[in-house]
Order: sequence, then C-alpha cells, then structure tokens
Amino acid sequence: MRDGFVTIANMKRLSLLQLMLVVLVSFPSFCVVTEASVSDSSGFVDHGIPVKVSSTFSSAVGMDANGKAHFYQARGQSPTPFFILDICLDTHETVQANTQVPGACFPWGMCVASNGKVYVGTADTGHLFEYDPLSKQLVDLGRPGEESYIWTLAEGTDKKIYGGTYGRCKLVRYDPATGQSDDLGRMDPTEQYLRSVVADSDGYVYAGIGSARAGLIAYHIESATWSQLIPEDQRVPGWGAVHIGEDGQCYATSPAGNFHLTGGIAIPVETPAKKSGYLLPDGRSLSKHDAEKNYVIVKSATDSQEIRIDYEIENAGTRIFVVDKGPDGKVYGSSFLPLQLFVYDPETGQSQNLGKPTVSAGEIYSFTIFKNQLVMAAYPGCSMAVYDPTQPWALGTNPRRTPGLSKLVYRPHEMCLSPDGERVLIGGVPDYGLLGGAISIFNPETMKIEAEYRNIIPNQSITTLCLDGQGRVVAGSCTQGGSGSHTTEKEAHLFLWDYDKREKAFDVVPVTGEGIIRAIRLGPDGLLYGLTHNGHFFVFNSESLQIVHLEKLPYGRPTFHPMELAESGLFYVTFGNAIVEITPGTFHHRILADFPEAIHSGIALVKGRVYFSSQDHLLSYPLP
Repeated sequence: MRDGFVTIANMKRLSLLQLMLVVLVSFPSFCVVTEASVSDSSGFVDHGIPVKVSSTFSSAVGMDANGKAHFYQARGQSPTPFFILDICLDTHETVQANTQVPGACFPWGMCVASNGKVYVGTADTGHLFEYDPLSKQLVDLGRPGEESYIWTLAEGTDKKIYGGTYGRCKLVRYDPATGQSDDLGRMDPTEQYLRSVVADSDGYVYAGIGSARAGLIAYHIESATWSQLIPEDQRVPGWGAVHIGEDGQCYATSPAGNFHLTGGIAIPVETPAKKSGYLLPDGRSLSKHDAEKNYVIVKSATDSQEIRIDYEIENAGTRIFVVDKGPDGKVYGSSFLPLQLFVYDPETGQSQNLGKPTVSAGEIYSFTIFKNQLVMAAYPGCSMAVYDPTQPWALGTNPRRTPGLSKLVYRPHEMCLSPDGERVLIGGVPDYGLLGGAISIFNPETMKIEAEYRNIIPNQSITTLCLDGQGRVVAGSCTQGGSGSHTTEKEAHLFLWDYDKREKAFDVVPVTGEGIIRAIRLGPDGLLYGLTHNGHFFVFNSESLQIVHLEKLPYGRPTFHPMELAESGLFYVTFGNAIVEITPGTFHHRILADFPEAIHSGIALVKGRVYFSSQDHLLSYPLP
C-alpha cells in the first residue's frame, strides 16, 4: 500500500509462464520494454508483455455517505480483472481497488447510487460489483442472472440497481438493502443487446435495444410490466439509446426519432436535451479528464476556477489481438480494449509500445504491407492507419490515419494488395445488426475507400483474402453478419473475384456445413490452402476450379489469422494449443509443438521463428 493507493488483488499468471522467470517492469506508452526474453526446455520463448495499459470503460461522479465528492473510473484490462480508480475531489486522495474475479475484465456499466456506493457491471463474467468509497472495498455481488455481459446500470425509484445485458436482451436487478438479485427476463424476444438504461422519478426504467431492430422499452417498477415504445414497423437496424439530460429528464434517440421519456410514454422531440455531464450537487463539474495522461480538472461552480488533480495507477498486461510481420522484418501487434500498437525487434530482443495509431479504440483486425509501409485496419468502423517504420513516429503524419471509413467492413478481418499492387483490398464484417459484408478498395495514398462491393455472397461477410497465381482475388466468407444480426445463410463460400471487372467469377462451398472460412493462402505449388473455423483443411485448384483435398484436422480450432507460408515452402498454422506444419503438394501435416496453455492469435514468421500470442504475452518457437 502506498499513500492513498490500495491494490486488493494481483494477477494469477499462466501456469506455463509461472515456470519462466521474467522480470516485469511497468512502463508507459512510447517506452521500451525492459523485459528479458525467457525460454524453457520446451523451446518456447516468452518475450514478455508488450503492452501494459488500461482503458476507462465507464465513469461517474458522486457523493459518498459522508458528503465528499468523488470521481470514479472503472478501468478494464485483460486477462487481469478490472479495477476501480477512486479520486476524492475534496482531499485529492486516490485509491485503486482491484478485483480477483477471473474474467471480469471489461466494466461496461457503472452508476453511483443514493447510498453513496458505486455499482459496476462487467463482461465477460456478467458479475455485478459494489465499491464503498468509505471502506475502500470492491465486493463481488455475483451474477444477477445467466448473462455474461452487463452493459449498463441505473438506480430506480425503489433504490434498486437495474442493469441491461447482452446475449438475450435482459433486464436484471439488485437490491442493496437485501442483497437479492433478480432476472426480470427478456425485454425483446429476438434482439440481443439491451445497451442503455435510465430511470425517472415516476417509477419507470427505460432501456435502449439494438441492433437488428432498434427499440425502446419502458419498464414499470410497481406493476413489473414493460412495453415497447417504438411501433414494430419502425424498428429497423440500429440502436435505441436512452440518457439523462442536463435538465434531469429522460430522453431517447433511435432510427425512429428522438423522444422525451416520461410516465412510461415516448413523446417525440426535435432535439433531446444534452446528456448530463460530470456535475456534482454543489455545482462543481469536471471540465476535463485525461485517462491517458492521468489527470482530471475540477471546475468551481462560482468563479470558474479550475483545479488539476494528478493521479497514479498500476496497469497489468493487456491481451494481444493480432500479430504480423512488418516491412522492416520486425514483429508488429495490436492489443485490444485499449488498442495499442507494439513492435518487437528480434535483433535486440526489445519491445516498444508505440501507442494508439488509429482513431478507433477497439483493436487492429489486420495488417498488410504497401510499398514498405505498414497498413492497419481497425475496429470499429474500419479506421485506417499507414505507418512508415523508417521515419520517426509522429501521430497524425506518421502514421497517417483516418476516421472510420465503412459500415460494410466495420470489422476489417483481412487485407491484401490488389493485383496491380496499387490499392489495398479489405474484407470484413458489417456494422451491428447488418448482414452482407464487402470487399472495399482502399487507396493508401489518398487515405480513402474508393469503392465497395457488398453481398458478393448474399448476406455473408468476408473473413479472408489473398491472390491466386493468376492475380485473381480469392476470398472466404462467413455466414455471420454484424453483432446482433440474425444469420440467414448456412454455409461459407470460397469465391474468385475479378478485380478488373469488379465481379464474382466463381464460387463454391468448400466444406459442407461450415459457417466460417478462417484462412486461405497461396501455396508454392499454385494451389490454395484453406482452413475453416472448425478445423477442416481444404485445398483448391483455381485453374480447374476443383477442391482437390479435404479433411478434418485433429488439432481443434485454428486461431485468428492462423496460417502463413515460410521461406522453406512449408505452411505453419496456430491452433488453440499447437503449432502445426503443413507440407504443400503432399498435404501432410504434423504437430511442430504442443503449447500447454491457450494460443490466442497468430502468426508472424520472422527470422526462423513462429511468433504468436497467449493472453497478454508475446511468444515464439523455432522453425525446423
């Protein structure tokens, strides 16, 4: 314990990594990691934790039971569970309270209740937590129902805490007075997201629903009944969202219009009141809060005087989402929630967290190399960044970056160069609630998407791209659409796409019953080697248009971005617990190495090693 700083729990490391003596040193962004790469007798090398940051998922201001003002942040990281950062705005004391609950990494929902305590809803566990600013204790209240995501929280007139969930669009409730939790059931029979909740003074709880059919719900506390406030014929893809306005009233926005919510009804308004900000009962407010530089500024209610409060936090590691080889022969990777770009240099054995390269804050989904520059495509919204490693890092100019460019490749799963090498092709999954992804054509010189081609396979998304030996675009699809959408198709397709004519030239279902093609890569023999989500291995001849080999591999499911071709002419593939070698021509496969923990992302082949991630660690294994 330091002055005003409490750490309740420490992270439980992976059992394999417990066998490795790794010196971990905390570091801020834009700083070199001073960790040693450590190997054991198995041949695996642990290159440490490249990214140690956390992200503010939810925040609020409120008064404790003694009348002191606080600013609360719920900070997420993974695989280490979340923590509460409590900044007393009167004494400037700062407390960090960590939880020990495994998987409670993403604290999406927060409210400060009338009892002066803070309630936090989490994912991926669906647990509810209570933080008491007087005792400094963060307590696990368990799971109010069966859902794994609690998105949002609000206190009703009955002094109970109401939460909205993801999965089956439920409303859940917790009573601080009795400790009882209730699952109040689905608020929509088909939608998955109940993503925002507020309560009025008339005994109603309002909720926003999405994403395939946006809706607004009014739940009456006394009668325990609810009603849908948007007519069914106006429920289109998008979000119903509710908020408290600056006037203390409840408002909603949706594709069907804007509304003032009162007495259980929705009254149309042209413009809803702005969301209430960080305003305290005595009139003070937060004029700024910088979660990256770790300070807040409190503004007086009377003379506009501002006071800056700096604070410290202790971040653990952040899970790696994807790794790849860069144009300089180094290993690049992205963490997720928050998104950071790191680079590992095999020559020096050092990692550097470069910071956030894109406008989007989720994660980089894919990398590619364009004219010796590293191109990045990030979720949400296909936010692009182009980085030249030979030039100094200067955010805005190097990397150059864009806002979100597309709703059709909202999750940009994979990129490849166009046949002429002058453009980058992006394949992806569309926005929330939508079916039908696209191939988008991005110009890295102008930083614009020039054209998009949707529904090449009707109602399916694009999950993998490459070129065949004739320069034709080869793609693999996925039956799923954007999050919250309702899948209509049954089987994923492999298809050829003519870049010059901008049309589909051929398509086939390579594996009966498979819904996701995870990877397709061109082999040295001119054949195309593919993997499905469930581990089917197929080989396609793009000249004869025949599937020439098909089998179910016994290694489980491949990881995200699992397969690359080595200079030796052999393919290497990361599965959940193994690295597998595939020989083109004979189609022979064998386990190169078993990994005793989970492999989460692949794969970068750099200087004779396979690089991959396990949770927040970067690891590698030597090629034969």
